[in-house]
Amino acid sequence: MHSDVELVKQLRGELENFEEIAQHLIPKPGDLPQLNGVDVYGGTLALNGMIGGDHLIYVDFKKRFDLEARIARAVEKGRAEIVQNLQHCQKTAGIAVLDVSGHRVTDAFIAAMLHQAFLLGAIYELDTFGEITNRLFENLNTRFYNTSSLSKFVTMIYGEIAEDCSFRFISAGHPSPVVFSSRHDQFMHVSPELCTSFPPIGTLPSDNDIDRTRAQCCLHARRASETASDH
Repeated sequence: MHSDVELVKQLRGELENFEEIAQHLIPKPGDLPQLNGVDVYGGTLALNGMIGGDHLIYVDFKKRFDLEARIARAVEKGRAEIVQNLQHCQKTAGIAVLDVSGHRVTDAFIAAMLHQAFLLGAIYELDTFGEITNRLFENLNTRFYNTSSLSKFVTMIYGEIAEDCSFRFISAGHPSPVVFSSRHDQFMHVSPELCTSFPPIGTLPSDNDIDRTRAQCCLHARRASETASDH
């Protein structure tokens, strides 16, 4: 009995430690992007009032990254397109909304993995392209497809709003956003013709992944095909 009590105490301590780590990834009020003429607000409420698989990531490019230093470096290297992209980022903010399948506290672990992978990828994207591109999400999908459990996946939508009121987004199995129209003074759904949606992250390999033939499902399919041809 004593060992059971100690085990429960240890597991409870591990869970509390994990919750503390996950809490530091939850956006704080000061993390809200600051854009002229644009108000940004977001929040999540996990099932049972605890942390879970729902997550928000704010990308205020001016706060998170030294855009001026990147622009100066791009100018020095004569990379005019990157300079232009980085200058656009100075008046742009991004928001990622994640939803991990399941409602357990431990599902926050997958959200935390994607949180760190997303921000690390964002640094590479800015250094390489001067903006966040579709390649980031293709790479995220590839990594989660190759490493995550088949029973777990993540729906995600990432959108960028700029001070000129332009809005672009990419969805991975997530419901399309609604946009408030000042002309019609109401929220309006984005037309399906203007939407490009992909399967949830981690369910299928990315088409543009150069290592796609190394994915387990592709290997199994190829071996099955070879076996059939032998017969």
